[in-house]
This record gives sequence, C-alpha cells and structure tokens, in this order.
Amino acid sequence: MSAAVDPAPVIELAVLELLRNSDYSIEELTPWHFGMLADAGAADLDFVFTLSDTADGEALPEWPGLPITSHWRCPGPILVEGEAWERKQAFMQVLTGLERRLNIFINLPFASLDRICLQNQVREIGETQDA
Repeated sequence: MSAAVDPAPVIELAVLELLRNSDYSIEELTPWHFGMLADAGAADLDFVFTLSDTADGEALPEWPGLPITSHWRCPGPILVEGEAWERKQAFMQVLTGLERRLNIFINLPFASLDRICLQNQVREIGETQDA
C-alpha cells in the first residue's frame, strides 16, 4: 500500500511558475485558506469570487462586510491528466480566462451601478463560457 501524497506543494509550484512566466510579481505572495478571510476580525470584503466547481453551491462562510459574491466557474487544471505540457496548458487557460474576466470586471462603471445591478453584472461575467 502506498502513502497518499499531498499534491498541494506541486500545484503551488506550478502556479508560481506560471505567474512568474506571465510577468506577475510573486515575491510577496502567500497562499491563504479562504477561511482566514472570514475569521473574526478579518477585514471587510467588497467582492468574493469562487472559482472551483466544488465551491459552487457549498455553504460558504459569512464574509465580513457583506460583499457582492459570484461563482466564476473555472475548469480544475489539477484534474488534467497527460503530459506536463498539457497540464501547464490547463493552468494557462485558467489564468487567461481569469485575466479576461477581471479586465471586464475592473472596467465596470462602478459609480453608476447600484448594488443589485452590480451583482447582476458580476454574475454575468462569471457565466461567460469561454473563461
């Protein structure tokens, strides 16, 4: 019987390599569990986007600040089997989709949208199929 291997360090290294190769600064990045953002005393949040299909429909914590939330479904790149280049490509596709969605998001006319309209806009961004 073989011992289970925690894939988290390998995934973390793959993500850091992808970000570095995409010219993102990674020197001060620290991975956090989402629970740390909801702990007592955590800073108020304006927006929360869940990405994993396992998070869709799950009971999530009450986020501080009552942020606008949306599920921005992304395929799970860690589920891709095959050659190393195929796994890297899966991570790159997720990054590209997130960059596209975030570019749409940051260009929303925040000052002219009320909370309900903003929630709808954020949800629509997450529903795009080509992310």
